[in-house]
Amino acid sequence: MYIKDIMTKDVIAISPETMITEVADIMTKNRFHGVPVIEKGELVGIVTETDFYIRGTNISLPSFATFLEDIDTLEVKDFEKRRFLKKVIQARAKDIMTSSCITVPETMSLSDLLSFYQKTEYHTLPVVNDQNKMVGIVTRSDLIHLLSVSS
Repeated sequence: MYIKDIMTKDVIAISPETMITEVADIMTKNRFHGVPVIEKGELVGIVTETDFYIRGTNISLPSFATFLEDIDTLEVKDFEKRRFLKKVIQARAKDIMTSSCITVPETMSLSDLLSFYQKTEYHTLPVVNDQNKMVGIVTRSDLIHLLSVSS
């Protein structure tokens, strides 16, 4: 079997301009670990759960942005702090996405995929065809589901 046999073909994707609060909503409602970023039909990156955390903290950007949406009513007198907070609220997928997105070919065997997952911490991988066009997405859950059904 190959990745193309288990991958999801109807992929939910976002644009680089999608607000991070909307991205978080998509990922939460669909229980995704990551979502590909598409611009003009081309894969330009991926937003994963890890991308949502403010570096060096346990604060997620979406929850922080939601908390600060009402910034105009907050008493933030320091102009620089106020500007920073507004920037966080207005963040888009392009601001947090990983541009150097790891992809896998649709013709990769499932045993190679399993080996890949065992060596990395990736959960969600865009799948590309021989023209390097995204044709689907495969997750650890897809592989685990297949293994549990097969046994």
